[in-house]
Amino acid sequence: MRTITLLTICLLAGFGLTACLQDECQEVRTFTEYVPKTVNAEQFRGPIAAEGPRNLCRPGQIYYFRDLLYIQEKGEGLHVIDNSDPSAPAPIAFLPIEGVESLAIRNGILYANQYVDIVTFDVTDPTQPRFLKRTEDVFAPHSTFVNETGQQMLLVEYVPTEVTRTVSCGDPRWNGNFFWENDVLFANDFAVAEQAVRSSADQQGGGSGIGGSLARFTIAEGHLYTVDQYSLHAFSLQDPEQPERSAQVQLSWDIETIFPYGDKLFIGSMSGMYILDLANPLQPEQIGFFQHANACDPVYVQGDRAYVTLRDGTECRDFTNQLDVVDISDLRAPELIATHPMHHPIGLSVHDNLIFICDDEQGLKVFDATDDYRIGERLLARADQFQATDIITLRGDRLAMVVGRDGLIQLRYAADGKMTELSRIGVCAD
Repeated sequence: MRTITLLTICLLAGFGLTACLQDECQEVRTFTEYVPKTVNAEQFRGPIAAEGPRNLCRPGQIYYFRDLLYIQEKGEGLHVIDNSDPSAPAPIAFLPIEGVESLAIRNGILYANQYVDIVTFDVTDPTQPRFLKRTEDVFAPHSTFVNETGQQMLLVEYVPTEVTRTVSCGDPRWNGNFFWENDVLFANDFAVAEQAVRSSADQQGGGSGIGGSLARFTIAEGHLYTVDQYSLHAFSLQDPEQPERSAQVQLSWDIETIFPYGDKLFIGSMSGMYILDLANPLQPEQIGFFQHANACDPVYVQGDRAYVTLRDGTECRDFTNQLDVVDISDLRAPELIATHPMHHPIGLSVHDNLIFICDDEQGLKVFDATDDYRIGERLLARADQFQATDIITLRGDRLAMVVGRDGLIQLRYAADGKMTELSRIGVCAD
């Protein structure tokens, strides 16, 4: 829960102490302000033309495809980077996809979300990505409404900003956990805020929670799978240019990530890891669940082990930062093997007996994973001159591609985990 700072100020000039306490008491309170973001569907729906390279400013998700890196510019689009020489990555194009969160690529076709839609691009020529089609209204907005000029508007997310205000002690709004002021939500706890937004959306006919869709895309068994905050969506790619949704599997209200492994999907949520079978790819079936305390939850799977990083934070609740090692030899009954304390782990990857942990401002750490019970005490190497959020490792090249608030960093790693930096692409100045 966010800390609420309380300061009582008595304005004594010209008044007695009793009058001050009754009439002039003020408090300084810190809440998180969630401002609604609305978009006009008519304005963003239409063909999307690729542009020349842009500076990397707010990097998000990272995706690799045939010597190319795609890096999300949060809310604005996708950077396309030629990575055929990791020591000299070259930005070659930018796809201005407003509202983009996630992407996946299959057979030269890129799938990404644009707010509530899925858009497809032909990226066989990466220097000239070509817009193909749009599938509308795949994901539910918070709500829809018609504005004063008759335009259809979508409420797509609530943007959080911490605010501190001096208020009257007698103002009952600031004495609770949350309140609405016009269309703006003020809350001192993310869980409370999420529930308040969800209740409001339900009343207006909307469906999802705070912070946008938080969707994740992946390709498995020749199909496209996405997750929003509540469920898994399966899409047929019989027409590769225009995915057709075939199933929606309700899971929880706090879904975060999706990881494909063989004919299974491992879905991370704030409450646990879901395991789904793709024997029928168009009708995924949940076969297992590993429960943990509420925390953000990326997942990586190798063999009969699942590695789960848990962390705290505003969205992730007040929880211990750790790495869980889970035995998934019985997919229907996964069991915790060991837990290892971490600083603030986010993304991760595994290559044979090496496990790579993006430990936020402490950079990238490499651990020996040969002994499930001793991973945390067997740190092999650390690259700490940057902030690390997510990572992709290429086994054949022993290449680690790491993204974070500082930009893109690429490193070559040896069998013993030692790393050598190859290149960086920094972020633009504020």
